Amino acid sequence: MHALDVNQCILLEAETGSGKTTQVPQWCMEWWKKRNPHTQSMVCCTQPRRLATVRVAERVAKELDVRLGNVVGYSIRFEEPRRLATVRVAERVAKELDVRLGNVVGYSIRFEEVIDSGTLLKYCTDGVLLAESSRDEMLMRYGVILLDEVHERTMITDVVMGLVKRIMALRPDLRVVVMSATLKTGKFADYFSTHYSMQISGRSFSVKINFSDWDINMDPEDYIKKSVDKAIEIHKKTKKRDDDILLFLSGQDEVEWACELLDKEADKCKESGELKILPLFGSMQNEHQQMLEGTRQKDKENDYRRCIVATNVAETSMTIDGIVFVIDPGFCKRKIYNPRTKLESLAVQRISRASAVQRAGRAGRTQPGICFRLYTEHCYDKIMKEIVPEITHTNLGSVVLRLKKSGINDIYGFDLIDKPSPEQIQYALHMLTELGALDGIIH
Repeated sequence: MHALDVNQCILLEAETGSGKTTQVPQWCMEWWKKRNPHTQSMVCCTQPRRLATVRVAERVAKELDVRLGNVVGYSIRFEEPRRLATVRVAERVAKELDVRLGNVVGYSIRFEEVIDSGTLLKYCTDGVLLAESSRDEMLMRYGVILLDEVHERTMITDVVMGLVKRIMALRPDLRVVVMSATLKTGKFADYFSTHYSMQISGRSFSVKINFSDWDINMDPEDYIKKSVDKAIEIHKKTKKRDDDILLFLSGQDEVEWACELLDKEADKCKESGELKILPLFGSMQNEHQQMLEGTRQKDKENDYRRCIVATNVAETSMTIDGIVFVIDPGFCKRKIYNPRTKLESLAVQRISRASAVQRAGRAGRTQPGICFRLYTEHCYDKIMKEIVPEITHTNLGSVVLRLKKSGINDIYGFDLIDKPSPEQIQYALHMLTELGALDGIIH
């Protein structure tokens, strides 16, 4: 933690399983407590997903042996589709610290906040931090802010980075840690004007990558069927029943459809042992997520295999024990903005190489694993290295309004790591003015 003494901003690239989401915030909390023993401010760690926010807060509270919501808490917003990740992260950290969630470790979501006056470490979605900036432009309640999973480049994440960078120039006491498993260090170093970066290895076991001999197309009927076939093939050919399968699909509808197909196919091969089919997506109830993460440990003596069918919510900040096989068809759903119709829609698209690395990293946590990519190595080499920043191709109306509420009047000059086009900003300002959200002089 000496790095925090001499650097205002630290870039941290840490492999899956290194503990960056659960351990690094705890170290920052201890550093902040020693540096400011009588302060009322706390450490904040943002997550792009609601699920991870709660789970990690719970885990850290358990590690610290405190009640969740006291020393550790969390905060999330219900309108964010990935808010459950924030909850999961908070729960995990509380669990590791052996404390009650909401005490030393807590989390905060819109309409659900598990913190109290003694909370020192709070996990929240980036949307919550953005909303807080409209009430506290300098974010004075925080001494250290950790921005996790910044590689996802959601619109809200990029805006929060811009706000934090602006505050850093006005608050020399503030410390910022920018974290990701796949961090484009040079670009972020230039943006935050820092030259201090760290890399942490995390995986103890190797993950073998198996590419396909053919590329599947974007027709859901095609890639879901081939994904199901691969899962059944693995189940039939591998004998160790507690080697679980994680299958990534692009959305909730695809997950539910694949679960139906897998149930039917599993009934045809009962001689290969029991195959439990478990869905996982961001809007599921918290109780179901807890049961999913704990199933393998509670029933470890039973002779069965789990096949977890998940959206990209399982890519980061979740710990699912027992995953040995990962099936990656190579697709996800992204929000697409049509400037002609002025409408947004979700479209199935190829994942980036960064996402492919994250998916493969779900295996190899407790033993060697295998990732089956249902596309050729040539296709992998052609796909984008990084996710296209959402802010460059979406309706900016909500962002402009939030920035105005946070005291940012010069929208064109606001310093973002990737700037949207002037036409995007102009349309957003015009739309908000037409709706009466802004006055005629764009205030």
